[in-house]
Amino acid sequence: MNNKQCSKCLVEKNIQEFSKDKYAFDGYRYNCKSCCNAYRGKRLQKEKEYQHKKYLENKEAYLTKHKKWNFENKEKIKVYNRRHRESRNKYANKIRKELRLQIINHYGAKCSNIDCADNRLECLTIDHINNDGHKQRKTHGSGLNFYRWIIKNNYPTDLQLLCYNCNCVKAFFGYYPSKRS
Repeated sequence: MNNKQCSKCLVEKNIQEFSKDKYAFDGYRYNCKSCCNAYRGKRLQKEKEYQHKKYLENKEAYLTKHKKWNFENKEKIKVYNRRHRESRNKYANKIRKELRLQIINHYGAKCSNIDCADNRLECLTIDHINNDGHKQRKTHGSGLNFYRWIIKNNYPTDLQLLCYNCNCVKAFFGYYPSKRS
């Protein structure tokens, strides 16, 4: 017996396409692996939607319960954070680099100062054209949070790319450096 018909999709398939089931008369499940996976995916999606709806209906109760658990389990949280710090930092750094590259590519991947030819990715920084970066850092944070904010707000036009040298000269002296003879 090398083939079996799936009771769900009614297609005859190789026996390897069926999971083992010690309670079935032939030792294999009655429906194929792909039908099982499709059903499982739909069921998980419905469960996820149900849990989200339930959370939204009882948000205050969930938040109170979560806050209480955090307060009662501070030591568990510290141990968990210590144990997983390196992997979380590694993941955050990966995401930060990907978002930064996406933003740099959107803004043209070169210094906005026309007299500057520096286009090395590691030297490019995000500059606030109106010099209001300190206000935005207070409200939106910096690093990963700031990158997410930029993308979420569809790449605001009050930002530009400058190389680190041009950015420093602009910040300290109020103008862009130029090629002077």
